[in-house]
Amino acid sequence: AWGEKLLAYSNSPKALSINLVYDNRQKVKDEVNELEVNIKGEDQSLKAKIADYEARVAKFQQGARSLNERIVQLNVRGGATFEEYDKFIKEQKDLETEAAQLNAIAKNLNRSTDLYNSEVANLNQAIDNFKAVLSVKPEEGLYDPSLNRIDIYFNNSKEELVRTIMHELGHSLGLGHLPDKNAVMYSRTNQVVKLSPADIKALNYLCRRQSIPELIKQNFSR
Repeated sequence: AWGEKLLAYSNSPKALSINLVYDNRQKVKDEVNELEVNIKGEDQSLKAKIADYEARVAKFQQGARSLNERIVQLNVRGGATFEEYDKFIKEQKDLETEAAQLNAIAKNLNRSTDLYNSEVANLNQAIDNFKAVLSVKPEEGLYDPSLNRIDIYFNNSKEELVRTIMHELGHSLGLGHLPDKNAVMYSRTNQVVKLSPADIKALNYLCRRQSIPELIKQNFSR
């Protein structure tokens, strides 16, 4: 934005260093992400099992209705032959076996639902913990001029990581915070990775030509 290279990569031990620090916020966020993935997978699996169960119940109910209707028709006709009777008994036993299996599936689904609800509760608790951790230490990066070092404590996405490094590099150049929410140098984290007019204005002022007395006065005031 200034038109000249203000920062350049160097592997010198005296160069400004950028360190990625795995702190408690990243740990808690990783736990939240893992729970979200597990719950999403279990939710899809549970929905598939419920759909299969409901399809089997519908087929069972249809079979039971069909059997009852045929029995009524035979009773109206005056009874069934031995062959028809044996066939009805077999269908009845098959339906009883299916009913027992459906009851067992229903119990397992209830247990699965309870486990799913428990994990959702764990996720909500993890999110609450995450919010509490963020409230204690909200900054995602920190520039320490005494150590000539930038520490990046936390990032939630590639855009936030890039923005945080840009923000702290701005501090290393001497830029302060800006009130513009769309600025890289805004005090709160965001995903802005392009310098705003406010950023460029601040950069232009920082890089303006100054006389020697002005520089002496500026350094003295620090």
